[in-house]
Amino acid sequence: MTDAQPAGPPVSWRERRVPPRRAECWVRIGGTWRPGLIAEWIGTAAGTWECLITADEPVGSPPWQGRYVYDPRAIVPRHGDDPPG
Repeated sequence: MTDAQPAGPPVSWRERRVPPRRAECWVRIGGTWRPGLIAEWIGTAAGTWECLITADEPVGSPPWQGRYVYDPRAIVPRHGDDPPG
């Protein structure tokens, strides 16, 4: 199983941004599924998508939030409290 790959720099005002339809997601980081919230989808010049994700975990959890290249194997919708198998 693949981990989510960090993307480029912070979101620029010039980049195409789209709000999420469903913000809750699971993100695979370091072999562990972590709950997150998609803040924005970012369309790249290459025609691919990246997403800005914030952590949806208790304070004191390891920092991992940021901008990631969208990969449907590593960033999946969250429909409950149990991470993907």
